[in-house]
Amino acid sequence: MIAQKIFSNFYEWKIKKFYHQRNIQAVDENILKLKKYNVHKFWFWRHYIDRVLGDKPSFLDWQTLYDRVPTTNKKLRKVIHHEMVLQLIVEKNTERSVVLFLQGIESFGFKFRDAQKYIGILHLLMENQSYQQARDFKESCFAKISSPVLHKKISLMTSEIHFKLDTFFSQKLTRHRWIETFDILDKLQLYGKSNLLYEVKVDHCRLQRASALLLDIRFSQAEQDQLLGAIADAIKNSKPYLLLRLGDGESYAFMGDKHSGDMNVRENKWWGQPLASSTRNHICQLFKQAYYQADCLGIPSCYRFYRDYLGMNLKDYLTFNRIESVSQRGLKSIHRQLIDDYHHEKISKQVVFCEHRCHQTVFRLPQIKKLMQWAPQTIIVSKYAQAPLAALFESEKVAFFQIPGERQGNTSLPYHVDDYTSSLLSLLRPGDLVLVGAGFAGKGFLAAAKSAGCVALDVGSMVDHWLGHHTRQIADFV
Repeated sequence: MIAQKIFSNFYEWKIKKFYHQRNIQAVDENILKLKKYNVHKFWFWRHYIDRVLGDKPSFLDWQTLYDRVPTTNKKLRKVIHHEMVLQLIVEKNTERSVVLFLQGIESFGFKFRDAQKYIGILHLLMENQSYQQARDFKESCFAKISSPVLHKKISLMTSEIHFKLDTFFSQKLTRHRWIETFDILDKLQLYGKSNLLYEVKVDHCRLQRASALLLDIRFSQAEQDQLLGAIADAIKNSKPYLLLRLGDGESYAFMGDKHSGDMNVRENKWWGQPLASSTRNHICQLFKQAYYQADCLGIPSCYRFYRDYLGMNLKDYLTFNRIESVSQRGLKSIHRQLIDDYHHEKISKQVVFCEHRCHQTVFRLPQIKKLMQWAPQTIIVSKYAQAPLAALFESEKVAFFQIPGERQGNTSLPYHVDDYTSSLLSLLRPGDLVLVGAGFAGKGFLAAAKSAGCVALDVGSMVDHWLGHHTRQIADFV
């Protein structure tokens, strides 16, 4: 029994290690080895990896596993319960997700990791226009938080969705609600003023004094109208325009050899294999062309930093470089790159900044179709063939430009990006609207489109959502 537990823990450690590196082949090999020593953990990791790779297990798969795990194994049952709620949220099963989540915090308490599920459920309730139920759900959940420090942390992490909920109960919305979160941050007194969250606070305030800063755009109708109005004006006046969004992944363009390990992780995830340095440098250079030409930059806001950093404790902070995830390092890196470039005027002082997840709000189908009305032609760049997209856009003014999807090995976009760019340019005319959902390697299409006199928008994974494919994990929406 002891040997069985040792081997089980050993193979689980290897699975986590290789998953962190996005070495999926090695992950699969060790999952199979784990089966001999712990069949319940085998099925947990099989479902988990399948979910990450897009071959999503159903809620029933998770529930069946939960029922098979002995009640004495509370740790594994808690983790599986977490996945069950996530799956219900992804499936947009609002009623069952509310019930199961409340059962979970009744049994296990409301922990910091529950905040993402809580936000996801609030999103579902508001999508269903169940605003009073959302408010009642909020009060029920926060009543379960006993620790004052945890209460403040979760209040910060959930501040954006709570501001959104407030808009449905009040006609007035205070400008720059993100600034209000700093009062809670100051009261937390997190490890002194050197903490990254305080750095972000100072930087956001400096940017706000110098530029338009639309960080409340995911719930502020005024900010949504401001951005969509600027895009519409550019289309109507045939003025070249570029909107680029920067998440943690975009740090790939600036990390260099110092963080080659992180770059390999991202390459394995995006394209299925590491890139040669020449190919890597080329697509990074194309990205930078879009970055430095942007008229609007979507940036990680304080809301995103609260999500990714508030869970760190003092020990984590003191051993910062060792415990930071690839995502956290990327987030910190892209923020500091942006601030440095802005202060050294490598980025135009006229640039407008907005929240980097703005596409989830402003690039939904109704808004996109309205923008398309003013463009002589719209080109949609994505991995999808014409047929599924054509069913959504009946206008004859739409063209579809297909590129390779993720993890295609040597046929992936980075190896052929110049050929695709040339083909795309042959379709473009000044004044066209170009919607790009092509991953990191396709960000250079935005610069090419702007150089051709077009309005180029980084719509990202919204192309998937137009077609009903929910390809992002819940974390990408909260």
